[in-house]
Amino acid sequence: MEKQLPKGWVETDLDSIFNLKYGKGLPVKNLTETGYDVYGANGIIGAYSDYHYKEPRVIISCRGAASGAIHITNPESFITSNSIVLDEVKVDVLNQKYLFYIMKAVDKSDVITGTAQPQITIQLLKDLQIPLPPRAEQDRIVAKVDDLMAQHAAIQQAMERIPQLLKDFRQQVLTQAVTFKTTKKQSFKTIKDFEIEIKTGPFGSALHKSEYIDSGIYVINPSHIKDGEIIPKSNVSISNTKFQELKRWELKEGDVILGRRGEMGRCALYKSSYGKMICGTGSIILRENKNISAAFLDLYLRSDFVINYLETNSVGSTMINLNQKIINSLPFPNVSKEEQNNAISKLASLFEKATAIEQRYEQLKSQIDSLPQAILHKAFKGELVEQLDSDGSASELLKDISSALDVTKTKVKTKVKTKGKTKGKSKSKSKSKVSVRAQSRTIQQSRMI
Repeated sequence: MEKQLPKGWVETDLDSIFNLKYGKGLPVKNLTETGYDVYGANGIIGAYSDYHYKEPRVIISCRGAASGAIHITNPESFITSNSIVLDEVKVDVLNQKYLFYIMKAVDKSDVITGTAQPQITIQLLKDLQIPLPPRAEQDRIVAKVDDLMAQHAAIQQAMERIPQLLKDFRQQVLTQAVTFKTTKKQSFKTIKDFEIEIKTGPFGSALHKSEYIDSGIYVINPSHIKDGEIIPKSNVSISNTKFQELKRWELKEGDVILGRRGEMGRCALYKSSYGKMICGTGSIILRENKNISAAFLDLYLRSDFVINYLETNSVGSTMINLNQKIINSLPFPNVSKEEQNNAISKLASLFEKATAIEQRYEQLKSQIDSLPQAILHKAFKGELVEQLDSDGSASELLKDISSALDVTKTKVKTKVKTKGKTKGKSKSKSKSKVSVRAQSRTIQQSRMI
């Protein structure tokens, strides 16, 4: 936060304006399906028939991975011991939504301790500094920020559609190009007519899971094929000795590997740069010849046209499967290898444009994702809304809060002193009772959330 404050603002620590309290422990058995909202470290975790706070409160998660997360509670809520409550001494003197936004904006890294089990303590939180404007300006800031955040959410929602639109675009132009729909050359033969060599992966009896080793020669099953790429796993591989036994299923430059189980259309063009690999039990090899472009075949098998055909003609009820008969009967465009290569070139140009749009989207998304913090930063520098002389000064507000806070703390100290008065004879008994209560409290806390 900037040290130079706008006119009428003050900078103060949390301890000067709040009673900072931990929430209360609540046994899991007390959670119910209906009742008042119960707030844990990650927000609402259930309901409870009683409530701890009537008015909304800003709370900070103080234990575990969620440490530092900020929530503003609903009215009549129970707050568990996983949170620290910013308990307002004089209700309505401060705008709770303003406090929520300011706490989301401030850097809380200095008050989070621990790595394996991060946590925030009240003692560390007390000195955290926040800028405080007059109440009327707080309200205007909240109204403006609410409006901007709503606009931001709408933009994000619209942006979420773009990746799917780009994916749909790629798939549509792919299908049109490889089926020659745009050129109206939709004459088909079958894969069998083009004499493409088809080889089904080794039977399960030839390759058992127990024979897999780590960091050997990769075995490619359908799960290792995604978006036209081969993504092997080091723990699904075999020794060189086993590889020699299964060498007839070794992938060669220009082979297209197709998943024959589960999701249809998972295929990729093998390149020698992938390193040594063999076709797994759940896959099929399709090998190019002088009449077929391997790159075209790869794209063709990933088209919606082929996926729909394979899904319609596959066998199996629990998991759909392909066999060589189904692959051989698959329609294939009756076009020359030159026409296939021309289709690939057109597709490459369209895909390049889609990639450029995708890159621009990623840049824009990054900028949009950073907008909330930029909005809050501007708000708490006093640059988001107009400042009015009629608002007065937050210093008066701070004095009012401090007076009420001093009275509260004095009452607490008085209660503590009263409780501490005991007669000499009962000291040992009192200590014994305290010890028993402490043990009981420890047992109870172990059952609490």
